[in-house]
Amino acid sequence: MTEYWWGKSDNKISWVEITERPYEDIGKNLWVTNPKSVSRRLIDWPVKGSHVLHWHTPSREFVGVSKVADDRPRPGRYGVSDITGRGGITWRRKLISFEEFPTGVLTLENIRRQGSLIKKLHGNLFREYGHPLHFPFVPVGKGGWNDLRPRQNYLSVCPSELTDLLIDFLSEYREVNSWYDIPKIQKRSSGDRRGKKRGLSKKLLEEKYRKVNQDIVISWGKNFKIPTKSLEQSIRAHNRIQNSLGSWLKSRKLKPYTPSAGHAAKFDMAWKYRGTMFVCEVKSLNQMNEEKQLRLGFGQVLHYKQLISQSEGVEVCPVLVIERQPADFKTWRALAKSHGVKLVWRKTFNKLLS
Repeated sequence: MTEYWWGKSDNKISWVEITERPYEDIGKNLWVTNPKSVSRRLIDWPVKGSHVLHWHTPSREFVGVSKVADDRPRPGRYGVSDITGRGGITWRRKLISFEEFPTGVLTLENIRRQGSLIKKLHGNLFREYGHPLHFPFVPVGKGGWNDLRPRQNYLSVCPSELTDLLIDFLSEYREVNSWYDIPKIQKRSSGDRRGKKRGLSKKLLEEKYRKVNQDIVISWGKNFKIPTKSLEQSIRAHNRIQNSLGSWLKSRKLKPYTPSAGHAAKFDMAWKYRGTMFVCEVKSLNQMNEEKQLRLGFGQVLHYKQLISQSEGVEVCPVLVIERQPADFKTWRALAKSHGVKLVWRKTFNKLLS
């Protein structure tokens, strides 16, 4: 087997699949059809348990991450690829534990904004090891690294510094969407060992409500890679709504709580009223994201209800608190009623006690 730079380095690499295959087929396997390609040589390298990042060319973004499940490629006859049109002998690696990334975060546009940093990462690797690096991105034309694009090879290699940059993007997303758990990428493992899920406990309501910062300021261009104006506005709106609800509950002699650290149900707020536990998710809205935010909010709060009901054995009422009345209120009100969700905003908080 040819010796490559990552065989000489302690750098904890990830692998990158760059593909046009159907979205629903991503995360199931790596599939190489050309015996003379660079990807045919690279597909032998991933060890069991190593991570594979999936770049979906039609979407122009990273869409998820999975793990390699076997020790070596499996050659065989698998028919003709819909993408390449090649058939005959192909080589596959089985993948497991696919985790989907949020859309609109690890996009080509956002990655290009860090062109100078990515150029530096590439330059450092080149000076130390030379070619071939099989780096996931290449510079384009006069724009250079500020107009980078994914490498045309099916497989490429992602050094840990580049993976850390991608994790930074996901961390920014989590600032607004606290429910999102960032995948643990690059930690070596033998097989797909998963820790036991920590269940909910009677400590669920031991955390008193902690007021959140509704005047948060994000330093432009210093710590954040994604444009921060909309991010800052979303966080402020979310926190204003949450604090407003907390103050309203206290004015009604009710005690709001936040979840204890480490619990699976990462709701924004909870309280008890007449023997029922109310579990709340807060969502800010704007004209561009209203439908997406409402869909996310309904899914999250119903999941919290299920987690707490089966663990605590208590009656749970799911609550979705939004910034304002949605444009298609009739549809969302009917959906909330059919699933037993209380859908409210500041002017309608009184419905929480009805």
